[in-house]
Amino acid sequence: MSVWSQSWLIWCGVVVVGLPVLSIFLAEVETNLERRRSSMTRPLHVFRTYVLPLAALVVLLAVIPDDIVANDSNWFKIAATGLGLLLLNFAISSLNTALFVNADRGSWRKKLPSIFIDIARIIIIAIGLAILFSWVWGADVGGIFTALGVTSIVIGLALQTAIGSIVAGLLLLFEQPFTLGDWLDAGGVKGRVVEVNWRAVHIQTDAGLQIVPNSSLAGASFTNLSRPNATVTETIESAFAKEDSPAVVMATLQGVADAIPGQLPGSRPDVSFVGAGRFTTSFTLGTFAAAGEARAQFQLRLWYAARRANIALDGADIWKDESADDVLDLLRQAASRLHIKPEQLDELAPRLDLERFAPGEIIDQIGRVPGTVRWIADGQARVTIPYGRAGTISPLTLSRGDLTGLTALTKQPSAYTCVAATELTVLTVPAEVLDELARHNVRLSRDIGQDIDRRGQQLTAAVENADRQLTTSSTSPSSPPATAGIVRR
Repeated sequence: MSVWSQSWLIWCGVVVVGLPVLSIFLAEVETNLERRRSSMTRPLHVFRTYVLPLAALVVLLAVIPDDIVANDSNWFKIAATGLGLLLLNFAISSLNTALFVNADRGSWRKKLPSIFIDIARIIIIAIGLAILFSWVWGADVGGIFTALGVTSIVIGLALQTAIGSIVAGLLLLFEQPFTLGDWLDAGGVKGRVVEVNWRAVHIQTDAGLQIVPNSSLAGASFTNLSRPNATVTETIESAFAKEDSPAVVMATLQGVADAIPGQLPGSRPDVSFVGAGRFTTSFTLGTFAAAGEARAQFQLRLWYAARRANIALDGADIWKDESADDVLDLLRQAASRLHIKPEQLDELAPRLDLERFAPGEIIDQIGRVPGTVRWIADGQARVTIPYGRAGTISPLTLSRGDLTGLTALTKQPSAYTCVAATELTVLTVPAEVLDELARHNVRLSRDIGQDIDRRGQQLTAAVENADRQLTTSSTSPSSPPATAGIVRR
């Protein structure tokens, strides 16, 4: 009989020729995948490097005659076992890469909790090992599966409450009604989600870190305060003296609420008079995270606005820290800047006022004609103008001795917005008083006109400088933008 008629020699030839050809082909595919940065590169590398050579060895051991290597020898079984383990690892790695690594954001594959994947991986490994030991080593795995089934039933009945809670939590994770960073209101626990695992959700509240079991969340209703397009309505109650005019109080509350940052675009605060000196202010915020800061800013700014409007917030004595003598003292300090003669001080003081502003409060609004000129006695104010798309630039800072609301004399709209950078104390000069002073003193009119021109030139120069810096940064991609004073909103 011819040597070439032996079937095992044919298989040997197939292995000798096929293994190098297939290895070269898979190497090219792997190089192509690596060039495309594909996640399948590593599983394919494992298959080409380990699975393919071992598979060739198993084929050779299976087909060569028994007088050379017996098919039931330990060498064959060891090689077949190694091949089975490598194939199992390759299958699990490939399925994980294909199903979950490249999953689209928001799809069920991306939402699936990792513990479900681990359980599925354990099941696949158990089934694969059972098949492998049954086929290679001839083990009777039926009895093992029967024993495991009975044991699992007993354990399940004994721990059904605990296991039920875990499963409920896992189903909650699979649905993912919230993610890290969301704000939840769950059974009186209100805070931000900082950690989520298979057993519990960690919520950071004002009182500390609260750990809420997933089963509790799954069995009760809760509110996700951070869902897209969700809005939060913040309502604050304020009390004033019963003698204060409701119209004045409501106008003050409305002005403060309108300037609170973080409100939903297009919404407007609502102010209501409850009665007996009590008022409510409601405004709609875009996110729950802004509620605390908005409430704090409202309360802070209302204190200053109430004193400026001469209304008693919470029954406070609005004249406790200031008097007519304080106004006269500030007027003496500002006399040279406003060109006021000493004999005019006592006459003008009752017509002027001392005002304080909280940090962040708007003093002069761009596009509006100021009703007063303010001489800064203490603190700093920031001059801002619109720049670019939804941005502002703050090129100037005003401090003690500077004037705000310069165009009150010329009856022109303000070219910029003036915002208090720190707590600000100012001497307020009404426009009609300023007109009288300017009619009797040409130098005051000239100085204010020069201040308006100088400030306009400074703003123009600041915009041109910002344009140059943005142009420079855009032509140098590796350099970060160097424009100072620009705030994107």
